[in-house]
Amino acid sequence: MTRLDGAAPGAARAERRSDGFTLVEILMAVALLGIAVIGIFSSLATFLRVGGEARSIANVDQTARVYTEGLTAATYVNCATSYPSVTLPSGYTLPSGSTITYWNGDNPATFASTCTSDKGVQRISATLRESASGEDVALIVTKNSG
Repeated sequence: MTRLDGAAPGAARAERRSDGFTLVEILMAVALLGIAVIGIFSSLATFLRVGGEARSIANVDQTARVYTEGLTAATYVNCATSYPSVTLPSGYTLPSGSTITYWNGDNPATFASTCTSDKGVQRISATLRESASGEDVALIVTKNSG
């Protein structure tokens, strides 16, 4: 019987040279590389998202501080319904407006939503929202006449 490679039956086969990678090896390498790239990009996306949220929170906090300082510095108005001289920068809103309640003159302090006679203390409540991110922060400022 003759072999296809021309060698006599029972003769040792010549070693096969391996000059490259097999298709299976290449596919496994591409698959592993793909998994690694997906992991890296998902980590990067998470990092960017968290960084953006932290930046939005910091911006809202800073704007809230400036707004409350403006309310505190504004001239006290008896039975005020608002303080229009204190404005927000663009990109920020007070979605439900501000609510001013008036001290009843008692101890411990209680506040009423209507002003019959101003006792010299007002409590201003509001929610400040950054339009771009939707981040909110609640504000409560107590303003007194003296």
